[in-house]
Amino acid sequence: DREAAGLVAGDTGQFMLVLVTASMLATPGAAALGSRIAARGAAGAPVADPVDQAYRAGHIIIGGYGRVGRLVADVLARQSIACVAVERDHQLAAAGRDGKSNVYSGDASMPDMMARLGVGRSAGVVLTMDDPKAALQATHALRRQYPAIPIFARARDEKHARLLKDAGASGGTV
Repeated sequence: DREAAGLVAGDTGQFMLVLVTASMLATPGAAALGSRIAARGAAGAPVADPVDQAYRAGHIIIGGYGRVGRLVADVLARQSIACVAVERDHQLAAAGRDGKSNVYSGDASMPDMMARLGVGRSAGVVLTMDDPKAALQATHALRRQYPAIPIFARARDEKHARLLKDAGASGGTV
């Protein structure tokens, strides 16, 4: 037992376990999206007009900016990958903007919101919402509007992972 050995306090150990696990789950998705961005850049993907759109082609859209969404954004930032997030909780969105992140209040399942964030020109979407129904709804909506866009989604359990995959989540889940 770590605590009995005096190495790490129980709460700290639990927090570190969650943090390391989340980063391990997010890294393969971030790496895959980074590869797609690099491939698009090498192919000479056109850059959107900065007056019309705030984001260039190849950015990542994060649906949900809670603990896991912030972690994914941090991993992408460390790899110099542009990202923007959309969060339903206005307080979380405001806190993200205060931290100088590109976070907007809105719902990732709303086609108009995702279009404003440039989903059609993005390299992919990472859905990190804590609410399984919201993640499923966003996956359905995105797949319906953008059949070719890569969608990586946070699954709560194996059953939820199957539902997300059936709804159109790409390959694995986060």
